[in-house]
Amino acid sequence: MLRDLADVLLDLHEGMTAASQRWHTGVRLVDAQMALPMEVRAVFRDGGVVLQADVLRNLADAGWLAQPSRLTLTWSETPVETLP
Repeated sequence: MLRDLADVLLDLHEGMTAASQRWHTGVRLVDAQMALPMEVRAVFRDGGVVLQADVLRNLADAGWLAQPSRLTLTWSETPVETLP
């Protein structure tokens, strides 16, 4: 089931934060990267367009997609350089 992309991103961030809190005391997560296969769909709602998405959980989920979309995320405590 697809959800608003904002909700998916929030869940990914909360999961990463929870994982970092399980590590040893004194270890702090300052940078993390993820590259995930995603199903993404634009949906018309309330006079606008909303992106809905979710992470593909197995190959059967992606069977009908010619090539699944990939979402690449980077969370960092330091600013990331902008691309030229």
